[in-house]
Amino acid sequence: MGKTRIFTRNPRKTTKPRPFSFRFRNISISYKLLTYFLIVSLIPVTIVGLISYISSRAAINRKVTEYSFRGLEQATMNLQNKINAYRNICLSVVVNREGNNLLKSYINNPNSYTSYALSEFLKVYLTGDLDIYGCLFIPSGEQKPFYYGALILCGYEYTAGSFLQEIKNSPYFAKVLSSAGKMIWSSPLNSDQTNAENYIIAACAVNDLDTGEPLGAFGILTRVERIDKIINLRLDINHNPEWYNNYSLVIDDNRTIIACPLKEKIGKSITGIMDQPQLLNPLLSGEKFQDSFYTWIDGREYLVTGERVEGSNWYLLNLAATSFLYKESKVVGLITLFVGVAFTTIAVLISLLFTFSITKPIKTLIGTMSVVEKGDLSVRFKVKQNDEIGRLGKSFNQMITKLDNLVNIVYASRLKEKEVELGLLQAQIRKREIELSTLQAQINPHFLYNTLESLRRMADLNDDHDTSKMMLILGKLLHYTVQIENQAVTIRDEMEYLRNYLTLQNLRFKNKFELVTDLDPRLYDLKIIKLVFQPLIENSIYHGLESKVGLGVIKITGRCHEDGTYFEVADNGVGIDREQLEQINRRIQDPGASGNHTKSIGLKNVNERIKLYYGEEYGIRISSEPGQGTVVRIKLPVIDRMNAIVI
Repeated sequence: MGKTRIFTRNPRKTTKPRPFSFRFRNISISYKLLTYFLIVSLIPVTIVGLISYISSRAAINRKVTEYSFRGLEQATMNLQNKINAYRNICLSVVVNREGNNLLKSYINNPNSYTSYALSEFLKVYLTGDLDIYGCLFIPSGEQKPFYYGALILCGYEYTAGSFLQEIKNSPYFAKVLSSAGKMIWSSPLNSDQTNAENYIIAACAVNDLDTGEPLGAFGILTRVERIDKIINLRLDINHNPEWYNNYSLVIDDNRTIIACPLKEKIGKSITGIMDQPQLLNPLLSGEKFQDSFYTWIDGREYLVTGERVEGSNWYLLNLAATSFLYKESKVVGLITLFVGVAFTTIAVLISLLFTFSITKPIKTLIGTMSVVEKGDLSVRFKVKQNDEIGRLGKSFNQMITKLDNLVNIVYASRLKEKEVELGLLQAQIRKREIELSTLQAQINPHFLYNTLESLRRMADLNDDHDTSKMMLILGKLLHYTVQIENQAVTIRDEMEYLRNYLTLQNLRFKNKFELVTDLDPRLYDLKIIKLVFQPLIENSIYHGLESKVGLGVIKITGRCHEDGTYFEVADNGVGIDREQLEQINRRIQDPGASGNHTKSIGLKNVNERIKLYYGEEYGIRISSEPGQGTVVRIKLPVIDRMNAIVI
């Protein structure tokens, strides 16, 4: 029987792809060092470049936005002053006895004599302000309208005929008559009789001072160009081809453009040129503009800031083109890129030189070790430097004959040292953890809350309801005070805390104190640092009201103004004499003052916290007279800025 040979084919071994980390470990050390150096140099340069560009762009944007807001405020102030001036002129004519009589005379007998007398009376107003183009009076009856002014700036009397008759027949005239004496501004007007210019009328109703009967409407005629020059005083339209990068315009509550450097847009709706006109809704609805916004206007992106002009139905908008805003940031970006490329090139060259200086002696040492592996123990590494590689070469020369023993001794010794160090480190960490846990247990406020709650329940069981109420209120005060994670609270929270505090004091002093608040409703949701008012209330009680006979009243008043937010904490206590008041104010305002004066340490603390969070121009001030009580005045920033401060 023949042997059968069975052949078994060995399966082909498949080579798995090696991971990148494995392949990287096997490459030359020179390539590793070069890679490390490049990564270490390129990452910081890239990060610093990006941070520099982003920071510069944000800083430029922030500064331009601040500049835009300042320019808007200045333009609004200038326009407001002009509107106030026009209002004063109209009122001085309407409520002036002589002017009122002249207007009635013109209505009763509209001839050349009454027209001349009225013109002479109005001449002083027309010549006193170059922006006033003319004065007009439109009777509510059938009498013809009266106009005095210059149609071509020549200063003679002219009755503008059909132009005034059009105004009399317009809804604007009816709106003026029903305005109850308020100044009403018209939309831009244009007439062939007025040299094809755009004009605006500011008019108010005229009533008989004796009988109160309506006489008509008296107004002032001015050119839109004058309004535009007031809001765009900084622009040089004729010589600066890029003036449209930053300009202002005026719109009314109907979104009609009243004044604008682009004359062809005057009288048109801003809705037709703005990509997102709904962004103006908060401003037009009467809310204060909290922030700026970006939108496209006439195919260009603008940063828009706005503000309402008091005394009119106008709104002033400032437009700053984003291409103009980020022009400097692009230059910064190019410079950053150039500097980054330059530093990268230098880093590559330095990395090559540094890598070569390190790897060359290492390769020499490797060659020497290869000779030793072949059995030649007489070879020695030539040490040319005293750095780590040089010391390694010296050690190599010593380890040729005692390699095994030396490695074992060094390894065992180092391992023992590491174990001892690790044990000590773990003991220290455990000690710190125990100390931290002990400290947390000592300061845990829940222990105090639970203790107060237990005492309150015991008082309820003993029918001691006053003590129970005091414990409940004290728990609320303690909970409010120790919430360190919430240092920013609302005025509403502060007032609630004060009411609890006064309730606790009244339980002690038998309802001796009363708290009265008179705050602007906008202030209740205002963000403020915690415990601003309580030290002031406590100071009033212990130094002004506790020794007073009768009911002690503390009144807190809060108002909003354009330059800041103001509070007053007033009491009807015994007051402070002049010398002592000066000492207290001096201690409060002097940051270097020391001591524990009981009437000023709490006030000084409040004053310093206000200055720390909001700025040196803010703080408190005390005024008082003996027997007349004491008033503490607090000055804080405007509402917008206070809510924007992160505490």
